[in-house]
Amino acid sequence: RSEKMDPDQRALFDETMAADLAAVETQLQALQAPASAATPAPTPRPAPRRAPLPAELPRVETRHEPESCTCAQCGAALVAIGEHVSEKLDCKPLEFFVR
Repeated sequence: RSEKMDPDQRALFDETMAADLAAVETQLQALQAPASAATPAPTPRPAPRRAPLPAELPRVETRHEPESCTCAQCGAALVAIGEHVSEKLDCKPLEFFVR
């Protein structure tokens, strides 16, 4: 005999499968309802900010200037278009300063 399933045999499991699916769905809904109510929405964290360096530390200023203040091609005076200022804690042996 070939292994063919009789359509009547398939109908035997329809009732139990429907009951099992209904039980699983009710359990799933019961588990999802308290989880969504008990879990509050996460509060957004503020962006981390570095505290400024103490004002009492001595400052050492380093400026990087071009060798020439005129354009090499046309000879016109160069114009400053921006400035970058940063502070970095540095130390000498037994001495702290801000660069």
